[in-house]
Amino acid sequence: MPAAMKYLRLRWLLTVSIALLHAAIQADERDRRHGAIFDGFRDFRIEGAATLTARHAPAAPEDDEFQASIDLVMTLPMGPGTWTLYAEGSTTPRAHGIHAVFPSANADAGTALDGHGHGRLQISELHYRVTTPSHQWLAGLIDVTGHLDLSEIANDETSQFLSAPLVNNPSIAFPDYTPGLAFHWHARYGHPGLALVVSGSHGIADNGGHYRRTLDLTEPGEGLFLAGELYGIGSNYLWRTGLWTRTDDQPTRDGKGMAHARGLYGILDVHRRKGMGINVRIGGTFDAVSEIRRFAGLALLEEQGGWARGLGVAWSRFHDIGTETLVEGFLRFRLREGVEVGPHLQWIHQPDSHGPGGWATGLRLRLLL
Repeated sequence: MPAAMKYLRLRWLLTVSIALLHAAIQADERDRRHGAIFDGFRDFRIEGAATLTARHAPAAPEDDEFQASIDLVMTLPMGPGTWTLYAEGSTTPRAHGIHAVFPSANADAGTALDGHGHGRLQISELHYRVTTPSHQWLAGLIDVTGHLDLSEIANDETSQFLSAPLVNNPSIAFPDYTPGLAFHWHARYGHPGLALVVSGSHGIADNGGHYRRTLDLTEPGEGLFLAGELYGIGSNYLWRTGLWTRTDDQPTRDGKGMAHARGLYGILDVHRRKGMGINVRIGGTFDAVSEIRRFAGLALLEEQGGWARGLGVAWSRFHDIGTETLVEGFLRFRLREGVEVGPHLQWIHQPDSHGPGGWATGLRLRLLL
């Protein structure tokens, strides 16, 4: 695509982002979701955020890259529950840019793409949720990662760690946004909770951005993603452990047949003192199709007033081809209400078959309205 057209697409996306964000009206109660802040009035609520990242990596053919994303979440109580609509947009990753060379280094890049790999605005979630004191259930177009493998320390690429393995466990073959059902039996002190998810095996991104194929679970090659998770809470910790499987047929690594992916995982959040937290993730697969055999991650996060700092490392052991190691450190400063900025530094070592390793640096700006 000519440079002028890329510039016009980026300018159009940013213009729409600013217009949508300014439509939000400030509310008294604030809560986090998708890295944004709740706004709204009366029963209807709308939240908005924009995240801009400028990055540099000498190992990439095009060593400078700018990425932008927007998130809008609207909620409307109706009957015994609440409707939620989540819309997001992202710019187009450069064909030979940093995201192409280090795809796991930026979980916020290319989150909303069409069938040609171009950035767009899209509806990613639309679901109905009913919550009681003991449980919650949800149905519709859902984000499976919003119900499993959750962490308060390393789970948000817009405000915490940017690297994908420090946001979600990469050994879990999560689908993208997909039709599904989620059920939660709430945990209490001394009594573990339960999360169950049944969804399609292929989401919007997995189907090239096409909604019809995503919503039709009878499409050839489609199956189900099934997961169950136990979790518990203590005075200063939270633990989770779960099993998952997919029923769609995938070619085996030896090329001799088809099989299903499956695995297990665990996660632990520990709050050492006020503002300081430690996150540990582990995972493994026991099938003939998954690329990742084992995973382990460790993240430290400290948040104090208007600033935060984090340091994390993740190891992904692939079958037969080696290990990917990713280290990230970041700082975050609140310049004023709704404006946060901070640098990040990453070191990535990839298996030879995946590409070169090297350093990546950048600056992240987050706008909350």
